[in-house]
Amino acid sequence: MKVPTYKVQSFQTPKTGQTMLNVQANVNAATQAIAAQGELFKTASNISLDFLRAETKMQRATELADLENKFVSQMQGHSLKALDNKNPAAMLASWDASSKRTINDLSRGISDPVVKKRFLASAANTVTSSRGNIMKLARSNRIDQSKAVHLEKIRVLKKQITHGNSLEKMQAMRELFGTPGDPSPDFGSPAMPSIFQKMENLGLISAAGRVALEAETRVGVESSDIYQDLSAAAISGNP
Repeated sequence: MKVPTYKVQSFQTPKTGQTMLNVQANVNAATQAIAAQGELFKTASNISLDFLRAETKMQRATELADLENKFVSQMQGHSLKALDNKNPAAMLASWDASSKRTINDLSRGISDPVVKKRFLASAANTVTSSRGNIMKLARSNRIDQSKAVHLEKIRVLKKQITHGNSLEKMQAMRELFGTPGDPSPDFGSPAMPSIFQKMENLGLISAAGRVALEAETRVGVESSDIYQDLSAAAISGNP
Protein backbone atom coordinates (compact mmCIF):
# COMPACT_ATOMS: atom_id res chain seq x y z
CA MET A 1 0.00 0.00 0.00
CA LYS A 2 1.37 3.37 -0.92
CA VAL A 3 1.83 5.74 1.98
CA PRO A 4 0.24 9.11 1.25
CA THR A 5 2.55 12.09 1.19
CA TYR A 6 1.37 15.59 1.87
CA LYS A 7 3.00 18.66 0.42
CA VAL A 8 2.64 22.20 1.60
CA GLN A 9 4.14 25.13 -0.22
CA SER A 10 4.54 28.47 1.41
CA PHE A 11 4.15 31.43 -0.88
CA GLN A 12 6.71 34.19 -1.06
CA THR A 13 6.25 36.90 1.48
CA PRO A 14 8.42 39.69 2.69
CA LYS A 15 9.32 37.61 5.73
CA THR A 16 10.22 34.42 3.88
CA GLY A 17 12.27 36.02 1.23
CA GLN A 18 12.84 34.37 -2.15
CA THR A 19 13.15 30.70 -0.83
CA MET A 20 10.27 28.27 -1.36
CA LEU A 21 9.60 25.92 1.63
CA ASN A 22 8.41 22.32 1.04
CA VAL A 23 7.20 20.16 4.03
CA GLN A 24 6.45 16.41 3.83
CA ALA A 25 4.75 14.36 6.66
CA ASN A 26 5.21 10.52 6.80
CA VAL A 27 2.41 9.05 8.99
CA ASN A 28 3.97 5.56 9.21
CA ALA A 29 7.30 6.89 10.43
CA ALA A 30 5.59 8.97 13.10
CA THR A 31 3.58 5.96 14.29
CA GLN A 32 6.70 3.82 14.54
CA ALA A 33 8.48 6.50 16.53
CA ILE A 34 5.62 6.75 19.01
CA ALA A 35 5.49 2.93 19.39
CA ALA A 36 9.24 2.75 19.95
CA GLN A 37 9.01 5.43 22.59
CA GLY A 38 6.23 3.50 24.32
CA GLU A 39 8.30 0.31 24.35
CA LEU A 40 11.21 2.25 25.81
CA PHE A 41 9.06 3.59 28.64
CA LYS A 42 7.61 0.12 29.28
CA THR A 43 11.06 -1.47 29.43
CA ALA A 44 12.31 1.24 31.76
CA SER A 45 9.25 0.78 33.97
CA ASN A 46 9.77 -3.00 34.14
CA ILE A 47 13.44 -2.55 35.04
CA SER A 48 12.46 -0.14 37.82
CA LEU A 49 9.86 -2.57 39.19
CA ASP A 50 12.32 -5.48 39.12
CA PHE A 51 14.90 -3.38 40.91
CA LEU A 52 12.35 -2.30 43.51
CA ARG A 53 11.26 -5.90 44.10
CA ALA A 54 14.86 -7.04 44.49
CA GLU A 55 15.65 -4.21 46.89
CA THR A 56 12.52 -4.87 48.94
CA LYS A 57 13.29 -8.59 49.10
CA MET A 58 16.85 -7.96 50.23
CA GLN A 59 15.78 -5.39 52.81
CA ARG A 60 13.17 -7.73 54.27
CA ALA A 61 15.59 -10.65 54.40
CA THR A 62 18.22 -8.50 56.11
CA GLU A 63 15.78 -7.13 58.67
CA LEU A 64 14.40 -10.61 59.39
CA ALA A 65 17.88 -12.13 59.82
CA ASP A 66 18.84 -9.33 62.22
CA LEU A 67 15.69 -9.88 64.29
CA GLU A 68 16.23 -13.64 64.37
CA ASN A 69 19.83 -13.17 65.52
CA LYS A 70 18.74 -10.86 68.33
CA PHE A 71 15.96 -13.24 69.36
CA VAL A 72 18.19 -16.32 69.44
CA SER A 73 20.82 -14.44 71.42
CA GLN A 74 18.29 -13.31 74.03
CA MET A 75 16.75 -16.78 74.21
CA GLN A 76 20.15 -18.25 74.98
CA GLY A 77 20.39 -15.80 77.86
CA HIS A 78 16.99 -16.90 79.16
CA SER A 79 18.06 -20.55 78.98
CA LEU A 80 21.28 -19.87 80.89
CA LYS A 81 19.33 -17.98 83.53
CA ALA A 82 16.96 -20.94 83.87
CA LEU A 83 19.89 -23.12 84.95
CA ASP A 84 20.14 -21.10 88.16
CA ASN A 85 16.52 -21.81 89.09
CA LYS A 86 16.30 -25.12 90.96
CA ASN A 87 12.50 -25.00 91.20
CA PRO A 88 11.27 -26.85 88.08
CA ALA A 89 7.83 -25.22 87.96
CA ALA A 90 9.17 -21.73 88.58
CA MET A 91 11.94 -22.31 86.01
CA LEU A 92 9.49 -23.13 83.23
CA ALA A 93 7.09 -20.31 84.12
CA SER A 94 9.90 -17.75 84.21
CA TRP A 95 11.30 -18.96 80.89
CA ASP A 96 7.87 -18.76 79.22
CA ALA A 97 7.32 -15.21 80.47
CA SER A 98 10.77 -14.10 79.31
CA SER A 99 10.20 -15.61 75.86
CA LYS A 100 6.88 -13.83 75.37
CA ARG A 101 8.31 -10.53 76.59
CA THR A 102 11.23 -10.79 74.16
CA ILE A 103 8.94 -11.52 71.19
CA ASN A 104 6.70 -8.56 72.05
CA ASP A 105 9.66 -6.19 72.48
CA LEU A 106 11.26 -7.11 69.16
CA SER A 107 8.04 -7.25 67.10
CA ARG A 108 6.84 -3.89 68.42
CA GLY A 109 9.41 -2.05 66.30
CA ILE A 110 8.67 -3.87 63.01
CA SER A 111 6.87 -1.62 60.50
CA ASP A 112 6.80 -4.02 57.54
CA PRO A 113 3.84 -6.42 58.00
CA VAL A 114 5.54 -9.10 55.89
CA VAL A 115 8.68 -9.04 58.04
CA LYS A 116 6.58 -9.04 61.21
CA LYS A 117 4.59 -12.08 60.10
CA ARG A 118 7.73 -14.00 59.14
CA PHE A 119 9.49 -13.07 62.40
CA LEU A 120 6.57 -14.19 64.56
CA ALA A 121 6.48 -17.53 62.73
CA SER A 122 10.24 -17.99 63.12
CA ALA A 123 10.13 -17.01 66.80
CA ALA A 124 7.31 -19.49 67.44
CA ASN A 125 9.39 -22.30 65.95
CA THR A 126 12.40 -21.31 68.05
CA VAL A 127 10.34 -21.20 71.24
CA THR A 128 8.81 -24.61 70.52
CA SER A 129 12.17 -26.31 70.03
CA SER A 130 13.85 -24.49 72.92
CA ARG A 131 10.97 -25.18 75.30
CA GLY A 132 11.52 -28.90 74.82
CA ASN A 133 15.07 -28.49 76.13
CA ILE A 134 13.87 -26.40 79.07
CA MET A 135 11.28 -29.04 79.95
CA LYS A 136 14.01 -31.69 79.88
CA LEU A 137 16.10 -29.53 82.17
CA ALA A 138 13.16 -29.02 84.53
CA ARG A 139 12.53 -32.77 84.52
CA SER A 140 16.19 -33.42 85.27
CA ASN A 141 16.12 -31.00 88.20
CA ARG A 142 12.92 -32.60 89.50
CA ILE A 143 14.54 -36.04 89.30
CA ASP A 144 17.68 -34.82 91.07
CA GLN A 145 15.63 -33.29 93.86
CA SER A 146 13.45 -36.36 94.31
CA LYS A 147 16.45 -38.67 94.17
CA ALA A 148 18.21 -36.60 96.83
CA VAL A 149 15.12 -36.84 99.08
CA HIS A 150 14.95 -40.63 98.70
CA LEU A 151 18.67 -41.06 99.33
CA GLU A 152 18.30 -39.00 102.48
CA LYS A 153 15.41 -41.23 103.57
CA ILE A 154 17.61 -44.31 103.04
CA ARG A 155 20.25 -42.72 105.25
CA VAL A 156 17.67 -41.99 107.97
CA LEU A 157 16.29 -45.54 107.83
CA LYS A 158 19.76 -47.03 108.10
CA LYS A 159 20.39 -44.86 111.13
CA GLN A 160 17.08 -46.00 112.60
CA ILE A 161 18.09 -49.62 112.15
CA THR A 162 21.38 -48.94 113.89
CA HIS A 163 20.13 -46.90 116.84
CA GLY A 164 16.40 -47.65 117.13
CA ASN A 165 14.58 -50.15 119.31
CA SER A 166 13.41 -53.48 117.97
CA LEU A 167 10.09 -52.11 116.65
CA GLU A 168 11.80 -49.15 114.95
CA LYS A 169 14.35 -51.49 113.40
CA MET A 170 11.62 -53.75 112.02
CA GLN A 171 9.72 -50.81 110.53
CA ALA A 172 12.90 -49.41 108.97
CA MET A 173 13.80 -52.78 107.47
CA ARG A 174 10.32 -53.06 105.94
CA GLU A 175 10.58 -49.61 104.35
CA LEU A 176 14.09 -50.24 103.08
CA PHE A 177 13.76 -53.72 101.66
CA GLY A 178 10.01 -54.24 101.46
CA THR A 179 8.00 -57.33 102.28
CA PRO A 180 6.62 -60.09 100.05
CA GLY A 181 3.18 -59.84 101.64
CA ASP A 182 0.95 -62.52 103.16
CA PRO A 183 -1.77 -64.01 100.92
CA SER A 184 -3.71 -65.71 103.77
CA PRO A 185 -7.42 -64.68 103.73
CA ASP A 186 -7.71 -63.85 107.43
CA PHE A 187 -4.52 -62.10 108.40
CA GLY A 188 -2.95 -61.45 105.02
CA SER A 189 -1.22 -58.26 104.04
CA PRO A 190 -0.29 -56.84 100.64
CA ALA A 191 3.26 -56.89 99.41
CA MET A 192 5.26 -53.77 100.17
CA PRO A 193 7.86 -52.70 97.59
CA SER A 194 11.28 -51.64 98.77
CA ILE A 195 12.31 -48.02 98.65
CA PHE A 196 14.72 -48.98 95.89
CA GLN A 197 11.90 -50.40 93.78
CA LYS A 198 9.89 -47.24 94.35
CA MET A 199 12.82 -45.16 93.13
CA GLU A 200 13.06 -47.26 89.98
CA ASN A 201 9.31 -46.99 89.39
CA LEU A 202 9.56 -43.20 89.62
CA GLY A 203 12.38 -43.15 87.09
CA LEU A 204 14.94 -41.91 89.61
CA ILE A 205 17.28 -44.84 89.05
CA SER A 206 17.64 -47.61 86.51
CA ALA A 207 17.10 -51.32 87.22
CA ALA A 208 20.86 -51.80 87.47
CA GLY A 209 21.07 -48.79 89.76
CA ARG A 210 18.37 -50.24 91.97
CA VAL A 211 20.25 -53.53 92.34
CA ALA A 212 23.53 -51.79 93.10
CA LEU A 213 22.02 -49.36 95.63
CA GLU A 214 20.09 -52.08 97.42
CA ALA A 215 23.18 -54.32 97.64
CA GLU A 216 25.26 -51.43 98.98
CA THR A 217 22.60 -50.64 101.60
CA ARG A 218 22.36 -54.27 102.71
CA VAL A 219 26.12 -54.41 103.18
CA GLY A 220 25.95 -51.25 105.28
CA VAL A 221 23.09 -52.59 107.44
CA GLU A 222 24.77 -55.95 107.95
CA SER A 223 28.07 -54.30 108.82
CA SER A 224 26.23 -52.19 111.38
CA ASP A 225 24.61 -55.31 112.88
CA ILE A 226 27.99 -57.05 113.13
CA TYR A 227 29.48 -53.98 114.78
CA GLN A 228 26.62 -53.83 117.29
CA ASP A 229 26.97 -57.54 118.10
CA LEU A 230 30.69 -57.17 118.69
CA SER A 231 30.12 -54.11 120.84
CA ALA A 232 27.48 -55.90 122.90
CA ALA A 233 29.73 -58.91 123.35
CA ALA A 234 32.62 -56.73 124.45
CA ILE A 235 30.46 -55.01 127.02
CA SER A 236 28.97 -58.26 128.38
CA GLY A 237 32.29 -60.11 128.30
CA ASN A 238 30.79 -62.96 126.24
CA PRO A 239 32.39 -62.90 122.80
